[in-house]
Amino acid sequence: MSTGERILQKGKVPSGSGAATFWGRFAAEGTIEFGEPVEFGTDTERQMTVFAGNTFAGVAVHDPNRFLRTRDGSGNPVFEGKYYDSDPLTVIRKGPVVVQVGETIVAGTDPVYVSTDKKFYKQAGAGRTLVSNAGWASDSQSADGVTLAELLLDLPA
Repeated sequence: MSTGERILQKGKVPSGSGAATFWGRFAAEGTIEFGEPVEFGTDTERQMTVFAGNTFAGVAVHDPNRFLRTRDGSGNPVFEGKYYDSDPLTVIRKGPVVVQVGETIVAGTDPVYVSTDKKFYKQAGAGRTLVSNAGWASDSQSADGVTLAELLLDLPA
């Protein structure tokens, strides 16, 4: 990693990246991991669920206060990185967020596709939907078998 390169973490909103717009009035329908794309759930006024090919509604944001409902061998809460069914859910609609990608991304040049496999891509394909109000704010980085990139969303309110 070069000097000044950001360390990406799925679902995080990069610090110092400016204004962002969040929705926090929804509950998770099912389990949703940080950084996963979401769509409106069964109750479109109150729930969101993992993207399954319907209208893309944003990305589930990293919440440092989410802990597994059990504790480790030392009695400490275990950080798990997901929302559970009925948990209050925070979704980013406008601004930067780190997501998992399924291919190499180049900042500023590639289009954005959201996929039913919970990843983002630069090319069309089965289960993928173009996100016209989005762009790539960073090149992709791979670590521990996961490839991440910073996505810049500008979805309508």
